[in-house]
Amino acid sequence: MPLLFLPLAIPIVVGGVGASLAGSSGKYLGFLALYDAIFVKPSLAIGRFFWKKGDEATIDGLGPDNLAARAQDMAGVLMRFQSGYLYHYAFAMLAGVAALVTYFMFVR
Repeated sequence: MPLLFLPLAIPIVVGGVGASLAGSSGKYLGFLALYDAIFVKPSLAIGRFFWKKGDEATIDGLGPDNLAARAQDMAGVLMRFQSGYLYHYAFAMLAGVAALVTYFMFVR
């Protein structure tokens, strides 16, 4: 059961130690700057790279954002064909039936 709460306690302890080390005396500031340069900044750079290139460009660009943009494009194209008049829709259905009959008569 204590292992369940361990991940919640680590940031509090580490943040408390870092804050007390930086605030108590100046002799630990060099260590904190070195730690920042070696671990923190490269980790942030790697995370930012994967966020921008992996998540935004690849996953969102090819996934939901791309699909939404293509659906919007198709809606703009199909909007031109919708007039609201019943005889236009009847004519389109008649043309479709004629195309199907022609296909089955001559192609098959």
